[in-house]
Amino acid sequence: MHLDMMKELEGKINGDLNMHQSVFEVWRKEYNTERPHHGLNMKKPAKVYIKSKRKYKPVDELLYPQNVLSRQVNSRGYTLYRGRKFFLSNAFNGFNVGLEIKSQSIKVWFSNNFLGEIDRSTFIFTPNKELVTVT
Repeated sequence: MHLDMMKELEGKINGDLNMHQSVFEVWRKEYNTERPHHGLNMKKPAKVYIKSKRKYKPVDELLYPQNVLSRQVNSRGYTLYRGRKFFLSNAFNGFNVGLEIKSQSIKVWFSNNFLGEIDRSTFIFTPNKELVTVT
């Protein structure tokens, strides 16, 4: 889909963001309701789509124990501690992680999942090889 969208729309829309969005919506409707797809045995996506029965549950802000600092991860996957920026992962974009300060390292938590440690001298994050969950 993204390759088709790029080939058919990229650089061909003049106007502001609203114009781009309206052209994209027309294209998306045609792509899903009028075009048969090889990957769907020449069926149209709208004919095979089934809405999930599971309801989306957004994650509330994560709370950490009093001895663990809460820091938000930015859109590039970085967070800060004492003015030092370090990379964790883009997967945590917008979420807050917990920083448990130790003498030589900083343990990084996502909820009750231990993600890994940051070396306090280099500020390099080393991921946990095995997921450890504290209950």
